[in-house]
Amino acid sequence: MPKVSVVMTVYNSQKYLKEAIESILNQTFRDFEFIIVDDASTDQAAEIIRSYKDQRIILLTNSRNLGQTKSLNIGIRRAQGQYIARMDADDICELTRLQLQVEYLEAHKDIALVGSWALRIDEEGKQGTLFKTPTDPLMIKCYLAGSGELSYWCIIHPTVMLHRTIFEEVGFYNEEKGDIQGYPQDYEFWGKVFTKFKIANLDKALLRYRILKTSDSRKYAIKQLDYRFEITSKKVQSFVPDFKEEQINSLSNMLEFRPQSSSIKGKAVLNLFDHYFDQVLKEEKDHPNAQNIKRKLKFYYLPQLYLTNKLLAIKEYFKNIFFHPLSFFDIKFYRKIFKAFSINDQLSKSGFVFQGA
Repeated sequence: MPKVSVVMTVYNSQKYLKEAIESILNQTFRDFEFIIVDDASTDQAAEIIRSYKDQRIILLTNSRNLGQTKSLNIGIRRAQGQYIARMDADDICELTRLQLQVEYLEAHKDIALVGSWALRIDEEGKQGTLFKTPTDPLMIKCYLAGSGELSYWCIIHPTVMLHRTIFEEVGFYNEEKGDIQGYPQDYEFWGKVFTKFKIANLDKALLRYRILKTSDSRKYAIKQLDYRFEITSKKVQSFVPDFKEEQINSLSNMLEFRPQSSSIKGKAVLNLFDHYFDQVLKEEKDHPNAQNIKRKLKFYYLPQLYLTNKLLAIKEYFKNIFFHPLSFFDIKFYRKIFKAFSINDQLSKSGFVFQGA
């Protein structure tokens, strides 16, 4: 069996650290190295790590705080395994996680990265809901071609295992921007991976995923909108380099579920969307589920379209219901309606101005 490198960064996280470390050391799959990058912690995190005498632990210590992105890259560059597994210092792995993911990648040579479902837990370890991610590689590809919001629902960063060679082909995490507060480093990285490789998820909860009230995704939610717009614009340009800047901006607004600046742009962007996804799905155009996934993504945009072109949004809604009656019962769509209006109201009150509008 191939060797695995588990990479974890630590910075002042002693509260959950023992649980995280022991959930790796007790894995049923034994042939791994456990690279822990101590990012100049000032609590007892380093002492906790050194208390374990397991020879598979490789402790790398930064002389000063470099941030998670640079620390991750340091650990990945040090890794010797054929596969690299991510882990966070406040999460807990199920004991069969590495074994199941290695077996999957060995059996599916066309898949370069595999994640899994996760069970949410709170700060005290109380179990919450099951976080189910899509398992179909085509759906994952379409979600990643779409928005940062959808990428959150298709890849859980600390569940992934991937071929080490991916980093050589697409580059490492972005050190230039990766540690800007609120910058979605993982979303940018997935945006590079999915254009060249297939991604899948196992339909098992292999991680207990701790949701913290102080997480960056909560603290910097508004700021992340602009960062996501910037990353999504680059994705659009990579698939349709002939698009003009105004077209890229309009389509990026759509993909990030943001309203257009006028009803005219709201109408035009539907054609841009079709052309973009035709390019994204060029190699899978004959896949039986390709057009259905594309239709769903467009359907989810309608609440934001309603903010700038009410007549067109209503027309598209009923056209979709006519040809796909089950869409009427799509709970996710109605949640999107509520979210679209609540976010728009929140941003209006804060004086936020969309880029590219």
